[in-house]
Amino acid sequence: MIKGKNINLRHIRREEIDLFYNYINEIKQSSLFLNTKIMTPFFLEKEYEQNGLISDDNEIFCITDKENNLIGMINHMKVVSYSSMREVGYSVFKPELRNKGIATEALSLITQYLFESTAIYRIQACMAVANTASEKVIKKCGFTFEGVMRGALFVRGEYLDAAVYSMLRNEYKGDY
Repeated sequence: MIKGKNINLRHIRREEIDLFYNYINEIKQSSLFLNTKIMTPFFLEKEYEQNGLISDDNEIFCITDKENNLIGMINHMKVVSYSSMREVGYSVFKPELRNKGIATEALSLITQYLFESTAIYRIQACMAVANTASEKVIKKCGFTFEGVMRGALFVRGEYLDAAVYSMLRNEYKGDY
């Protein structure tokens, strides 16, 4: 478990799979910028049985409040096979919990975890250009804007431009 000031990050537990499945597939609750591809419960359960949703290519953490309630998720994934670079993605499940610093603290914790416990040199995030909430999170955590990838995201039936932000190991300053 990665303990923060207001939240914790931990791996999903078997008894939470149904709840997690419901959160990640709740299209009406999800952000307007998240992919709306629905994951089947079979896939999620199979993946959990095989590796607990943890692999060399992708690691999913639950964001929990201090009472251990599941409130979001954050993951890091391998972007290309020839690099140790990781891309991060995050979501706070319930709209009423957004804009309270949860995603910012989660991103700070995962950044610290990756730079202080792995050999990863670069962490990046891609988000829809219009996703100002995610842009605020990434900037608060000290990531640098690199540019825009045109038409890189397909969300809710349309292609969106994606802003790319990154942080290199030598730019990491520790606690935010």
